[in-house]
Amino acid sequence: MSTSELHALIDLLDDPDEGVYRHVHDQLMGRGAEVLPLLTRPVAEVARGAVHADRIEALMAGLRSSEAV
Repeated sequence: MSTSELHALIDLLDDPDEGVYRHVHDQLMGRGAEVLPLLTRPVAEVARGAVHADRIEALMAGLRSSEAV
């Protein structure tokens, strides 16, 4: 998956449709640690609002915990 495709998925994290959000979340989790550098930039640079920021933070926590296993 290209960097631009990963950025597009990250942009969709705040989609109000739970099905879309779940699909995007699962796609990003499936990519594993390769996604972390795209998310670890300051959240203010990536996030477009509180929901987006919260979901990015949750995704990062999930990726980090799956890395530790």
